[in-house]
Amino acid sequence: FAHWWDYGYWVQTGGGRATISDGGNSRSAINHFTARYLLTAPNETDALKFLKANEATYVLMVVDEIGKYPAFSSIGADKNYDRYSWIQQFALNPQLTQETRNTTLFVYQGMFPLDDDFLYQGTLLPRRHSGIVQFVVPISQNGNDVIFGAPTAVVAYNNKPIQVPVRCLFYQGKEYTFDVEGFDGCLMLIPQIISSNQGNPVGAVLYLSRDVRYTLFTQLFLFGKESEYFRLVYSDHDKGYPLASYQGRIIGPLKIWEATIPHSVPDVPWMRGKELPDPDVNTIKWEYQ
Repeated sequence: FAHWWDYGYWVQTGGGRATISDGGNSRSAINHFTARYLLTAPNETDALKFLKANEATYVLMVVDEIGKYPAFSSIGADKNYDRYSWIQQFALNPQLTQETRNTTLFVYQGMFPLDDDFLYQGTLLPRRHSGIVQFVVPISQNGNDVIFGAPTAVVAYNNKPIQVPVRCLFYQGKEYTFDVEGFDGCLMLIPQIISSNQGNPVGAVLYLSRDVRYTLFTQLFLFGKESEYFRLVYSDHDKGYPLASYQGRIIGPLKIWEATIPHSVPDVPWMRGKELPDPDVNTIKWEYQ
């Protein structure tokens, strides 16, 4: 099994399966490799190389990864922190909902410090010194069809709001893209569970920045996309553990995929080694572990 190291002993003892990492951290480089070439991998090829090198055939991901994203994305980053990011929840504020003639504007509030510098219409929005404080999502209905407009992010910078469109929205298994100038991240609408018989199907959103949107974790776990090489063999999503917001925290499923690794995937020996190919990364990463 391949997964973030936290679950190693649990899989070994509870599942009776071998793992490539655990809390013992006997391989000093394995956490960087797992983070960079599996969880935050920008393509399946990197992940398949990593799995082949370590003779792993199953991949485990759990909802806890959302909260742990800053940890493993920093450990998996290069010396310039190319993968470092975070996933923030924004909650619907019903009092700010606006009704227009044909559209309802849903307003979600939270805080996401920008993880990268962003230039928008001549204005530079610097990372960590500017942040998204609000999303506005236009939703209309045509019969039984729900129609989404491009979301707008409200960015706070220099004590003034700047409105920037968002080019992607994901809802109930479908990815909507918009041809607009703006953030190349994605807004994921998730339900809010209030009680056992009360909830809101669009009560919260997760913001997935460009650094997060295209990762294997997002594509497989969050978006649930089908893959030729990763076959979902277990999920407790339908057993009462949907991805949702409950009392301000994110709950969700555990998922396991079986990996089919083509013979054409090359073996990369250093991916199963104990040393990092770039010593500068090693100097930085352990500060965040």
